Amino acid sequence: YGEQALQSLGLSPQAAASMYGAVNLGATVGSVVLANQAGIKLTQANTLAQASYKDFNAAGVKITPEIMQTHQAQSLIAEIKAGSPTLSASRAEDIAAGYLQSGTNLPQTGIATSGSTLVKVVPKGDVVSAMTGYWMSPQQAQAVALMTPEQAGKVLGLPATQAANILKNGVDFYAITPKTGTTPTVFVSNVANTTQGVVTMPGGAQQVIVPNRSQWTTPAPVNPFTLRSAGGG
Repeated sequence: YGEQALQSLGLSPQAAASMYGAVNLGATVGSVVLANQAGIKLTQANTLAQASYKDFNAAGVKITPEIMQTHQAQSLIAEIKAGSPTLSASRAEDIAAGYLQSGTNLPQTGIATSGSTLVKVVPKGDVVSAMTGYWMSPQQAQAVALMTPEQAGKVLGLPATQAANILKNGVDFYAITPKTGTTPTVFVSNVANTTQGVVTMPGGAQQVIVPNRSQWTTPAPVNPFTLRSAGGG
């Protein structure tokens, strides 16, 4: 019937047969490509699910007593304790060590001024933890928004569970700004390589660590492409 319809448009029987065959071949190839993509995505999801039961490790700054005495580490500890005064000294040090280990280098310190904006990437549908200190600049968020879900999980060095959720559902973006009258201290580094089971995330994105969330507004959903550049030193 397809060939007859093409003939009715003035094509010869031979041309109609060739064109109809080409259309069907194109549809078949498209179906195969989609099926292959779905299979690859399922394989990736299964690998991430299996890795989620393993320990998560960041191969960033190696924590030593000397590192914990650096200006950056001591400043991190002070900001963590300022935001959570009831924390024990040892717990504040552990949190600071985790922040340091997540980066490839000791972070640079900066001051977030009025009008600064930081962005958080989460799996679509998730909420932002009230305590998380991992954020990024609007420019980095825009770059992530242009990536595939798989690429985003890799450059952010995410744990397997979060990477799997992003692969399945995509991402949402949330933004925070300093509260009026505050000038929060932030710490900037590059995300380190992470491993969890057989899964390796190369990292590479720039992260902005916010150790004292009490100085920042409640996270609000945002489109990263509508944000202007973050201020601050």
